[in-house]
Amino acid sequence: MLTNQCGGVNARRRQYVPETWNFALQPSGCTMRAPMRTHIFFTAILAAASAAAQVLPTEAAKGAATPQFDASDQVPESPGYEDAFALYELKVGGKPLNQDEQVTRWLDELKAGRARSGTLVGSHLAYLALTTADCAAARDALTRADELGNDQAPWKLAQLAGNTTCGEIDLAAKERWLKKAVTLDYLIAAQELIDLYSPTGARGDPVQRYVYARVAAGYFAAVYPNDTNAGARAGFDAAVVQEMEKALAPADRKRAETDAAQILAQMLKRRERFTPQHPQEFARGGQNAKAAKGWGFAAFTVDYHHECAWNLAANCRGAQRLAFVDVSNNDPEFMACKAKLSTKDFVTRASEALERQVLVGPKVTRRLILGDVYEPQDKGAMSVTCKVVPKLAENAAAGKCRARLQGSIDAQQFYPESAKRRGIEGDAVVRYWVPAGSDSPVDAEIARSSGYPALDDAAIDTIRSGKFSSDCDYGLGSIRIAFKLQD
Repeated sequence: MLTNQCGGVNARRRQYVPETWNFALQPSGCTMRAPMRTHIFFTAILAAASAAAQVLPTEAAKGAATPQFDASDQVPESPGYEDAFALYELKVGGKPLNQDEQVTRWLDELKAGRARSGTLVGSHLAYLALTTADCAAARDALTRADELGNDQAPWKLAQLAGNTTCGEIDLAAKERWLKKAVTLDYLIAAQELIDLYSPTGARGDPVQRYVYARVAAGYFAAVYPNDTNAGARAGFDAAVVQEMEKALAPADRKRAETDAAQILAQMLKRRERFTPQHPQEFARGGQNAKAAKGWGFAAFTVDYHHECAWNLAANCRGAQRLAFVDVSNNDPEFMACKAKLSTKDFVTRASEALERQVLVGPKVTRRLILGDVYEPQDKGAMSVTCKVVPKLAENAAAGKCRARLQGSIDAQQFYPESAKRRGIEGDAVVRYWVPAGSDSPVDAEIARSSGYPALDDAAIDTIRSGKFSSDCDYGLGSIRIAFKLQD
């Protein structure tokens, strides 16, 4: 899994994907977008360690297993538990932006109608707020996000209303936004309302306190039935709720219980949203995967962060979608394939292209992630071309058409910091393909694993940094990349 600097986890196991993960700012400003590379790249802080890249001897290369090039990228199929509360943005591809540029971009997207951008920029501005003007800018962005249907905006507006940096607490606004947030599946908002309506709270109200205590208790029992931690129910455990009930007149208690049942029903209904989104096919061409010869493709987008599906106003303008394509080789020979999605920037309408170039093994379908798009895609925007590479397996077995490293490659800069901290060493053999007219490997696979996915990924990244030559119009080679700690 990939983890951002502030603890958010993206449950996507990376294969060899020419893409960039861009970590846009969290409200804390602790994540920055990574530089644009043709593959996922993380800057490592080098410790007292070293790593060496070693080219396999010719004999070892001849004895290597047959090239496969059959691996597919894993498209996320998350139910969205993290998406519900994440206030950072993970992007696949795109131009790297600094902090000011990212804020400007979010504001431009908000003007163009993207709801989530308002919550992202509003949260960021609220965190950095030093003046009432800063708070006003954050409030405007979050209010517009709410109008456009973003389901995170009410909770952030409730927090902003209680932010003393912005001046005197706006109790009416805080109460209003907390009540809306509760219906959107924010248990924490119900807990804050219990405190707000308590005898020592800013708006002491025993009836409303009882309403939200029943809501919280009912929600907890429905969602976490096996949780025996009494501390988690502080403020709405059975004994506390019973004491609240005794203090109310029968008519007030009945009205409160009716209100609580309605609110709880809204919360539990909203919780049903946690389900993986289904990809939507937008283009298809060539032969299908069951054909005897030739090649074919099918292209899709998926609302993988649930931005469109969860919008309260059915507003999908600018919603982040992941584009990917399944490329099928029906031939008994390897094929060199190029996939290109021509799209437009959601804000500027400038033309952009998401491209992949890969080797596809015989009788194999490979799923390739192209990158993020922010609008539905047209059939004509997708193009795929494949060409047979004759006798690639035979040439590899005979040691022909080998891609030879020119100069050296520095594996040390790719040694994962997390692996070094844990004292993990290892080596992996990477098989790579350099297409005609290029000196860079555009596709690679692990021929022998190190036993650690992070080291395997780092080994592939290392290979991508090298330059290669070949006696043929393409090159295929294998290199062992070793990661070893140094005292």
